[in-house]
Parts: sequence; C-alpha cells; structure tokens
Amino acid sequence: MALGLETADGMNPYEAYFEFALDALILIDQQGHIVRTNSAFHRLFGYLPSELQGKPVEVVVPERLRARHREHRRLYMKSPHNRPIGLNLNLAARRKDGTEFPVEIGLTYAEGTNGAYVICNITDISGRLAREADDRRREALTMLGTTVAGIAHDLNNPLSVIISRAELLLMPGTELVGQTRADVEVIYRHARRASRIIQDLLALTRQDPKPHEVVNLNDVVGRAVLLVESQMLREGKKVLADLATDLPAMMGNPVSLEQALVNLLSNAHDAIGPGGSVTVKTARSEHQADWLELVVSDNGCGIPAEAMSKLFTFLYTTKPGGTGLGLWLARRTTIEHGGTIEVYSKAGEGSTFVLRFPAAPSIHAASAPSSTAS
Repeated sequence: MALGLETADGMNPYEAYFEFALDALILIDQQGHIVRTNSAFHRLFGYLPSELQGKPVEVVVPERLRARHREHRRLYMKSPHNRPIGLNLNLAARRKDGTEFPVEIGLTYAEGTNGAYVICNITDISGRLAREADDRRREALTMLGTTVAGIAHDLNNPLSVIISRAELLLMPGTELVGQTRADVEVIYRHARRASRIIQDLLALTRQDPKPHEVVNLNDVVGRAVLLVESQMLREGKKVLADLATDLPAMMGNPVSLEQALVNLLSNAHDAIGPGGSVTVKTARSEHQADWLELVVSDNGCGIPAEAMSKLFTFLYTTKPGGTGLGLWLARRTTIEHGGTIEVYSKAGEGSTFVLRFPAAPSIHAASAPSSTAS
C-alpha cells in the first residue's frame, strides 16, 4: 500500500525511506487507525503487517495506558504539529507477546492527496536506560568507595588490635574462665564480623577486577581455613580440608578468591551448631576437562526452599543481622574468574556450594598434600 502522500507530479519520495528506515515507523490516519508499518517496526514489535492494518494504534500501547493515550491522540489531532514525545517521560510500548519496553516517539504530521496522516518514529530506549543506570551505579559506587575506604582505614587498625588481643586472651592456658571468657569470645566474634563487613563493602565498591596471576587453589584454601578455624574450634565446631594433590593451577586473584571462600566458610559456620563440621574440598572437575572444583559443604540447618532462588541476590539475607553481601560477592568473584557457582541444600540437611574454575593453560600448581585438618 502506498503512503498516500504523493507529490503534485505523482511521485512518491516517501516509500523507500519509510520501508527501509532503521527506526520503527508506523503511519496512522486521523482516526488513529494503523495504515502501514515498516520492516523495523515488525522486527521490534513481532507483528506481521496484515495483523495491524486498520486497527487502532492503541494495540501497541500497554493496556493500562490506552485510555490516556486515546485522549492524548484526540488532543493532538486538534492541533497537530511535528514534535518529539517521551523526553523526560516514562513512555512504554507493548509487543505482540505482551512484553513492554520503554520508548521515545517522534510525531510527524503530513497532508497528502488522500488525507492527513501522522508518522510515528518509535525508538526502543531499553539499552540507553540500562547504560545510564549502570553509569549512575558506577558513579554512586565510586563515591561510596571513597567513603568506605576512608572509614575502613580508620576502623581496621583498632579492629585488628581488638581481634589480636582477644585471640591472645582466648589462647589455651590463659586465666580467663567462666563469664569473663564468654564475654571476650563475644567481643572477638563481633570484632571479626565487623572486619568482614568492612572487607565486603570494600569488595562491593571495587569497579574493576583485580589483576590475575597463577594461583594454587590449595594455598587459597589453606589461608582461608586458618582465618576461621580457631574461632570454630573454640565453639566446638570443625573445619576439614580435603585437598587434591594433582590439582592444576588457575589464573586468578588470590585475595579475591580467599575473601569469597571466607564468606562461604562464615555462612557455613553460622549454619552449624556445636559438634557440626564444614568440609572444604578441591578436586579436578569430573564434568569438564581442564577445570577444577572448590566444594564447601556443611551439616548444618540447610537453606529454606523459598530462599534458594534468591540466595545470590544483592542484599538478600535470611540471617538476623546479615548484610546480604557475602554470597553476592562470592558469586561475583566466581564469575570474574570465568567460573560457575551452584548450591545444593535442603532444610535440616546441610548445604553444599560447588565452585568450578577453568585451569590455567599448560600450567600445574605445585602439589599440595591432601589433608584433614581440625
């Protein structure tokens, strides 16, 4: 169908532009009925040309907005003029499958030999809005990072003193007994928690992945276990390490990997009671050649079924006083290392987190003996 906008000499210069324009174009008459749509429109909205011709333009408007759109269209036709709409507004369009997306629209009013028409130029701005949101997030994180770095610097030194002195007081052979020992253990536990929160906030504000190097994952496990085992032993809990002797090396940042593992171990520590245990295992992956696995499992309370789908969501937590950062950061670190993370759990039966990483090409870590530490 021609556009009906022929010039006086019978030529139609609009046809080629309309059909092959990169933007989605829709032609409507004065009554708001669709006369024609172009190929870009069909790709964006998912309709065939025959499905729209003659229908009200509101078919591509979300149902909740249709009454308002009809009124706007009526007012526009009373005093038509060329103009953009949607700037600084929240306009939405609706695809054939019912999905909605944000748009900006340009209106061009034209009169031809067959009557007056409005050509609507529709631009999907989903990508632009996502980029703008990402820019705002980066800017906010940069500001937050500057603030957190200053706070962390001021807090880390006194926290380190508190933690180290509490550890000395809690060493076997000291004279602390009864309620005094219990009070020092509370001080130590909460100082460690405050330190973890600071480290998580610092990791949250980090914009770019840290430089990677050849890493022996067994060494990362050893350092992480050392950080948590003394407190767990004092509470009657065990942390066991089962390290593969033939584990290949991987490329990564040892500090980021250690922090991610400490977060997983801390969650496991909170999930088990006295007499409970956490096992950290490294192995070659049985599912993917040249990959390695890091498995953290506990015999604690498990994870409720309704929480499983939200477990790695930013700021989501099921623990009283939890920050909702630990698992989110563990997942982010895993992804930054080209890996995957999975969780298997059932309420009352413990939890298992499986992290898989690609091995470094043609490089093998120095063998680390399998061990069972307690």
